[in-house]
Amino acid sequence: MLKGNRYILLTALISIPFFFSRLYEPSLSGDAAKYALIAKNMLKTGDFLVPSLGYELYFKKPPAFFWIIALSFKVFGVNEFAARFPSALFALLDSILLFLLSRRITKDERLSFIAAAVFTANFEVIRISTVVRMESFIVFLNLLTLIVMAKPSLKRGIAIGIPLGLGIMAKGPFPLISLISLTIYFSVKRSWKPLLYSLICLLISLIPFTLYTLYMAGHHREFLNEFFINQIAERFTGRLKEGTVRSAFFYERIILKHFWPWNLFLLLGAPRIFRERIKLNGELLYPFLTAFLLTFIPLHFVGLKFTRYSYYLYPFLSFVSAFGLRVKPEKVFIPIATAYALVSLMCPCSFHRDKMKELRPLIEVALSNYKDIGISRRIDKDTKNAILFYFDVDWNERRFNVDRAGGNCVIKGGRFCISRLQEAHPLNHLLR
Repeated sequence: MLKGNRYILLTALISIPFFFSRLYEPSLSGDAAKYALIAKNMLKTGDFLVPSLGYELYFKKPPAFFWIIALSFKVFGVNEFAARFPSALFALLDSILLFLLSRRITKDERLSFIAAAVFTANFEVIRISTVVRMESFIVFLNLLTLIVMAKPSLKRGIAIGIPLGLGIMAKGPFPLISLISLTIYFSVKRSWKPLLYSLICLLISLIPFTLYTLYMAGHHREFLNEFFINQIAERFTGRLKEGTVRSAFFYERIILKHFWPWNLFLLLGAPRIFRERIKLNGELLYPFLTAFLLTFIPLHFVGLKFTRYSYYLYPFLSFVSAFGLRVKPEKVFIPIATAYALVSLMCPCSFHRDKMKELRPLIEVALSNYKDIGISRRIDKDTKNAILFYFDVDWNERRFNVDRAGGNCVIKGGRFCISRLQEAHPLNHLLR
């Protein structure tokens, strides 16, 4: 039987194959390529305040998460592994923090390890944490806030306010959910001194983003409209031109589909927590529950729903599931992690779809034959971002273009080709 902090080590060892075994896979596409390209451009231009895609400024997100990816590029080089590494690293830390938080609530190390292991061996958690996403980073900050600020002090408020400020600079208000839940809990209990420390922590966390907003208001006012109106307000109205409008109970379906088989034990664990709540540490349990509800309930009212947002729900769901899963964890999760590691190492299949499979060799051949290569305006933005991440080509139309397969093909590969543009004509600029 394991004792003490050995469970922390075991949590980390089990998490490694799930979160790190597929980071090397090519190729980045979609948002992953976009975020990686922004970080690459930061290193290239030296401008770390205003994110850019090379051909246009990017105002949908503040820059902090791109700083983290850029740091990973500095350490590991500009490649797929480095782009995905921060998401996987924070997912591993999420597992460890969930163990520590569960241990503080239950004083049961075995049950706490089960909670962390259920979180780790979860399809949706694995998928989201092995692409270039910031959900694992935001969950890390929320779990850390619960652990540190459950017994608040001025020093703790200042210490946690600084990383929370970085989180707000990455994804707006999402990192504040746990701090808000603690503030609600202290207010209900009328614990005025802890409440004061929580408010001080909140004020400190808002300083970096306030200064950044003032800077952007003076230099790039379009950031205010894009981030506050389009990305936040219109996410609730459904007018945001991203994602898909889905039914109110979309996330319940995601939990039923992707939390398998742990959702069976979730149903068993909920009544057991209710019966045993007196034995548990309410100073952490109730803020943890409140943070879950502050996330879960508003998601039903957001017009556009994203599968990746389910990541925010899984720490609490895994904690509840642990109460319904009465097993010897070493005998269950060690074999699962070992089997997953072996499959990941031996299976030639890819966890991520390689959407650049046709394009990358085509462009490599073209660059070895032609220097003046650009990207046609017919290529969609996601593909364009991926091309710009992998190759130093011009996004404007040049003498030879990366294009959809059609006329004037010089080199063809699958659906794409390198096409030769027609000779310059005085009216060409009007036709573009």
